[in-house]
Formats: sequence, structure tokens, C-alpha cells
Amino acid sequence: MKTFSQFALDFVGTKQGDKRHKQIIDGYNNNCKPLPRGYKVTYTVSWCATFVSYVMLMCKAINPPLECSCYYMHKLATKNKQIVKTPKVDDLIIYDWGNNGTLDHVGFIYKIEGTKLFVVEGNKSRQVSTRVIDKSNKEIECFIRVKQENATIETKTNDLTKVAKDVINGVYGNGQDRKDNLSSMGYDYKEVQKLVNEILKKS
Repeated sequence: MKTFSQFALDFVGTKQGDKRHKQIIDGYNNNCKPLPRGYKVTYTVSWCATFVSYVMLMCKAINPPLECSCYYMHKLATKNKQIVKTPKVDDLIIYDWGNNGTLDHVGFIYKIEGTKLFVVEGNKSRQVSTRVIDKSNKEIECFIRVKQENATIETKTNDLTKVAKDVINGVYGNGQDRKDNLSSMGYDYKEVQKLVNEILKKS
């Protein structure tokens, strides 16, 4: 099964009004039962949260904060204690453009390089697209972590080169989160980090 961000990236280029956009909207309306607040999404309204919810539904998320509104999605995630401080790949990211107290937009983090977050989003200029944003950007409201059935990170591999490359891509998070995630999977943190350093040095 693909992870949230992998599944979402498959939709890059989808434009509002086209066949795949309608697939997203219909998929949300038909699979999100009961519909949050009884609201059926139409093809003409803002759909970033609807896209994120559709992806979580298709990827068998566990207790996902399904919503077509960023505000209510954040509210549900807060209630579910899914808000996290340190982002990692496949986390949701919610923005408050202009820092005016209104939650405007949401997407999935698909890669992390240093302080740079690579995000895939629905309804960015009316299509599924990507952006790069610094994690220190004050317009980032929060990160939301949702578990997924059979997520790829949960399966241990003996290919340490792949693990090291996943570390570089941010799959295991950063700092203490990285250490904890690697250790919980049974990997030797120092051994993996040594390989990471060798790969980075060659590149």
C-alpha cells in the first residue's frame, strides 16, 4: 500500500473540473460516512482539505480527522491528540496565510531536506501541486500525524542503504524523533547515521 504522500503525488497535475478532480470530490462524498457536518462537497468549492481527506480514506488511515474544512480538520486532530511539533514525511501541514487566525490550507509533507519541507497539496492554484516551505515559516499553523494501516515505514528491511536514503528523505523525522523511530524499528542508529554521512559525502 502506498503512503499518504505517495498516493497524493500521483494526483499532481489534476486540475479543478477535470475527471480526476471529480474523482476526488466524489470519493470524499461517497466514502466519508456520515459526511462531516452533513455537508456534501461540490465541484466548485475550495477542496484542499477534501483532497487530504480523500487520500486518507483511500490509504486506510487510522482515526483520520476527515473534513472538507481546514478549521474543523484542525479541531478534530486536536481532539484526537494528533498535533505534533516536529514534522516528518506523511504528516499533514496546515497553514494560516497572513497569520490572521484563519486556517487556510492543508497538504502532505512528502520529503524533508534540512529545514525545507516539500509538500503536495490539493487546490493550490486550483490544481494538485507541490511547494517547498521552510519549517520555520510562521504561517505554518501545525503538523498533524495520522497513522496508516500497513504503512511502508512499519516494515523492517535489511537493506540499510535504503534505510539511510529514507533517513535523508526525512521518512524517519529529525533529531530525537529520528533516533526513536529507527530504534523502535530495531535499527542501530549509529550504523545508519554513518551510512547517511557516507552517502551525503559522495553526493
